[in-house]
Amino acid sequence: MIIAAPILRYMTKQAENIKREAIVYSSLALMLGSGLTVLALTIGLPQFIYPDRLISRPVDFVSAILFIVAFAMIFKKFWHRRDIFSGSLLICILLNIGGQIYMSFSKQLFDIFFDIAHFANILSYCAPVLGIAIQSLQEMRISQRESLRSQQANQQLVASEQQLKATNQQLISNEEERKQSELKFRTLYESSGDAIMLVTADEGFFDCNDATVRLFGCKSKEEFCSKHPSEVSPATQPCGRDSMTLANERMATAVKQGSNSFEWVHQKIDGSDFPADVLLNAMELDGKKVLQAVVRDITERKQVEDRIKSVMAKTERMNKLMMGREMRVIEMKREVNALLAELGRQPQYKSVLKDETVVLSDKAE
Repeated sequence: MIIAAPILRYMTKQAENIKREAIVYSSLALMLGSGLTVLALTIGLPQFIYPDRLISRPVDFVSAILFIVAFAMIFKKFWHRRDIFSGSLLICILLNIGGQIYMSFSKQLFDIFFDIAHFANILSYCAPVLGIAIQSLQEMRISQRESLRSQQANQQLVASEQQLKATNQQLISNEEERKQSELKFRTLYESSGDAIMLVTADEGFFDCNDATVRLFGCKSKEEFCSKHPSEVSPATQPCGRDSMTLANERMATAVKQGSNSFEWVHQKIDGSDFPADVLLNAMELDGKKVLQAVVRDITERKQVEDRIKSVMAKTERMNKLMMGREMRVIEMKREVNALLAELGRQPQYKSVLKDETVVLSDKAE
């Protein structure tokens, strides 16, 4: 039946009228099974046990082969499901295969092969039941989690609907509400601790917040917006490239990719340079492409990095000096041992001799 089930499914899948073909083939399978059952009950069955042969029960061995064929047919489909019940069915078939193989070597009732085979069959009966139970528990847990997620989603949906209603009310509000919204945006824009500016490749800066004015040392926003991006940078960057050319490239990359972040050296109005992290975000404002630039002064971070590098360099030099001193002490000990050897006396520094022995043995190897 395990083999017949996928065959019937394949045959009905290929048919034009699937429902009709399924009924026909299922009826034929039922009639065939009923006929075989009647024949088995009415006709005397031949001998099935041959104690003098290696395979005492060939019918059970054939059953094992059929189980192996069934396992090969359904393994790929069941294995890809990766669920507990499918795994329990595969285990059930494997136990049946083992049971039938052991049964085929049984010479008489209740010998060791017979007992092992029946024990394997009992386990094969328990495997699907246990798989169904575990799978059911797992499905219940999944169902509970999905129910919880559904409740949370419903709550979020209700919150979203409420927010949507509030948004709709704002959209149909009067001009004064729109001005208040713009005022809130401007407040957030101005209250940011980072320097934020709006720039285009053609017009340069056209807006900025107060943090930008303070960072670059300008007197007003108008003074800063009158500058080209290259005018708030030194002539060249640390890489040696021209600031204007490199700035145009970075802006073009941001427009093409949507954003671009990099380190940059800016210059204040008084001519002093400072390192900065720059983030460019492309956006559309009033129907034209603009870039929002966020600039953060990283002078303190760079100073800390320089101090760390300096400490590491000093540590490296100290390590080298200490290693040189250690080597000089070893050489002096070797010279003392050599002079003692010339005088026919025992060497005083045995550790040096051990080190030399290890070195010689290493060379010999």
